[in-house]
Amino acid sequence: MKVLKRNLANWEQISKDCGNRRYFRPFIPLLGAFIAGIVFGDQFSGHHAIGICLVLMCLASILAAVILRKNAKFFPIVLFFSIGYLSIQYYSAPTLPDSHINNFAADRRTRTISGRILSEPEYENLRVKCIIKVFSISDKKRTFPATGLLRVSIHKGKTDIGLPDIQIHDNIVLNSRIRKTRNFSNPGGFDYERYMAFKKIFNTAYVRSDKVRILKKRLDNNNLLSVPNFRRAFSKHIDEYAQGFSNSVLKALIIGYKKSIILDTRELFAKAGVSHLLAISGLHIGIVAGFFFLIFRWMLPWFTPVLWRAFTRKGAAFLSFFPVLFYGLIAGMSPSTQRAVMMVGVFMIGLLLDKDQNLINTLAVCAMLILAVFPPALFSLSFQLTFMAVLSIIMGMQGIKKTVINGKYFIVNAVSGKIFMSIMVTTYAVLGTLPLMMFCFNQMSWIGIITNLIFIPTIGCVAVPLGLIATFLYPVFPDLSGYFIILASWVLNTCFPLLEFFSKWPWTDITTITPSLLEIICYYTLLVSVLNIGIITRCGTNNSDSLFSKKTSCLLMAIAVLVFTVDVAYWTWYRYYRNDLKITVLDVGQGSCALVEFPKGHTMLIDGGGFYDHSIFDVGRNIVAPFLWRKKILTIDTMVLSHPDSDHMNGLLYIAEHFHVNQLWSNNESEDSYNYKKLIETAKSKKIQMPAYRDIKKKHDIFGAEAEILYPPVDFLEKKKWQKWRNNNNNSMVIRVSYGQWSFLFPGDLMEMGEKELVAMAGQRLESNVLIAPHHGSKTSSSDLFLDHVKPEYIAISSRWSSRVFSYKSVLKRYKERSYKVNITSKNGAVMMAADGKNLTIKTAK
Repeated sequence: MKVLKRNLANWEQISKDCGNRRYFRPFIPLLGAFIAGIVFGDQFSGHHAIGICLVLMCLASILAAVILRKNAKFFPIVLFFSIGYLSIQYYSAPTLPDSHINNFAADRRTRTISGRILSEPEYENLRVKCIIKVFSISDKKRTFPATGLLRVSIHKGKTDIGLPDIQIHDNIVLNSRIRKTRNFSNPGGFDYERYMAFKKIFNTAYVRSDKVRILKKRLDNNNLLSVPNFRRAFSKHIDEYAQGFSNSVLKALIIGYKKSIILDTRELFAKAGVSHLLAISGLHIGIVAGFFFLIFRWMLPWFTPVLWRAFTRKGAAFLSFFPVLFYGLIAGMSPSTQRAVMMVGVFMIGLLLDKDQNLINTLAVCAMLILAVFPPALFSLSFQLTFMAVLSIIMGMQGIKKTVINGKYFIVNAVSGKIFMSIMVTTYAVLGTLPLMMFCFNQMSWIGIITNLIFIPTIGCVAVPLGLIATFLYPVFPDLSGYFIILASWVLNTCFPLLEFFSKWPWTDITTITPSLLEIICYYTLLVSVLNIGIITRCGTNNSDSLFSKKTSCLLMAIAVLVFTVDVAYWTWYRYYRNDLKITVLDVGQGSCALVEFPKGHTMLIDGGGFYDHSIFDVGRNIVAPFLWRKKILTIDTMVLSHPDSDHMNGLLYIAEHFHVNQLWSNNESEDSYNYKKLIETAKSKKIQMPAYRDIKKKHDIFGAEAEILYPPVDFLEKKKWQKWRNNNNNSMVIRVSYGQWSFLFPGDLMEMGEKELVAMAGQRLESNVLIAPHHGSKTSSSDLFLDHVKPEYIAISSRWSSRVFSYKSVLKRYKERSYKVNITSKNGAVMMAADGKNLTIKTAK
């Protein structure tokens, strides 16, 4: 025991601040080392042997220190770092068996796949998605046993067969190709491959509904003891008693069915600053825990044995955990819900043990347990938001609470004190999550400080408990349960007009740029330092709640401000004072989108990519906008629509609506489609200049660079009436951008006949160093006549991985014979080019 105390004393010395006081939070340095190991292991994976050697060495050193009665020094830190490194290897550098379905994805052959559904199927937009555990794979000759998880998307297609009525644990058979999960590879873009790999999913399959058969339905569909059956049955129960707005929101709040919430409702909550209420997380679990803790603490004193043993507080803590666990189960036990239940469990254990808890140390214990169970949780937004919000609240309220209670600075009554405390809790939660919200959602909502005071009590503390009581009653008293659903529905419907009212306030949600990792670190360094000074100021220099001394806090603040100032200066120079031309051809799949950054910050966006079905995936929202925000761009000086095909136009809808766009260039060829009409309406409502094509100046000098419109002829719409070859592709606007001795040609989807007319019109002016392959490298384009006049050195092809461009070997062969250097976005990622007038550099995202 003496040796153990000596090692604990050593940890206290490690945790000692620059001042003369000490505090004892052993889990904080251990958690920091564990997190550092996870991050390092994710970035530099594969070195299992080194990690194991470090673990063994540290264990031996710690054991020797115990035997020799010496301090272990920093070996525990290195031990937890090594354990963190090894824990993430299972996800970052997995070893897949030979039977894994990933080994069947290379040849892209259609196979018969059988497996069991592991996730609750999600129905949306005439398709259903689910995860299946694969049992076997068959071809025409034989059947192979197989392992692995497969993400399946079933769509109706053009058949008359509807979507299959599949449920979790059903055995199904489908005919499909097995594809590898792939990213849109753009600088700073979302790493979808890693996201799915953390779930142990490496492959996907897309299949029509007529290619799916249900082999075996689960036999216990009416057994309410089964959690999936209970959730499904209760969902139908909600349908009977709640309609409209309250129906979908109540399903999300009680059973975690978020997919039923329409986009308008999501945006309504987001604009009102309470979007976090729609996702079951620590807030909901904490409210449920607090609600039932108060109920049980009120009930238990009625039982004399409990009262005599002074077990009311501990008993309430013990009993309230069961409703929390029940709520987590019926909510689907998503990763965020699991973490919240675990956090509540740790705090409840502290109450049962009757220990005075250091809240920051307890928070570190929770984080350690969660990361030990699932290390990739560190990279989860919900994990980061939860812990940063709680940490900010704990640190901010340490001094504030004592100030209010002791009346050190002012005197308040009970009601105003609670209101003030609620405002401060919300404020600190917003401050703690601000950079993360900006990084992931590019939104900042000040109205949340006000609206959370209204909607957390009404929705979280009234509607959620009412809905949870309804779930308790449903198996035995379904009619009585229905009345509680009606009450919860009434509460939600009452909130709806208020949500609309607050969402219409000016500047409720502000679109922001994406902060860099350095900027996020500076922000949190500054925030923690300020909060720490607040604790010291209000509670004294020897208070154990502070993390470090006031002097250290001031030093960290100065460093953070200095680094942030340099960072702002750099980005100001980058955006407005550069003297080079930057062009990025984005990876948007089968489509085209390029950002041109002229000297001095002038920006031009040429097309926006897009899927044919805009509702399935919004390229503008998910690819183009995040890329612009990461480059600190909120204004597009010129937005160009080369022609109104969906794979060039649909991504521009989101940009036009959420960015400040000065003008929109197009050839004025209209398209009888909803998205084209919406783009024009948005441009008019946003007062974006839309000059007629014939009125657009054909040559523009932009701070030494030049943008020239070469095609189509101004009278092409008249010619279209009698020239049958003129279609949307052959009427594409062609733009040539040049700077110094370097030039770049953007021909849209021009085909051979259009290329021929372009050559006749432009002649030698077509000559360019870089050619964005016309029509995504299709065999209908890149004719010899066209290439002879362009004479490019480099080719950039924008196409999806499974595009037919890879079947047209003649085009690639033509490029190869001419010694062109070719980059394909689906293979190399986004193509990034920079020219300073004399030199040209080309990089790719991969």
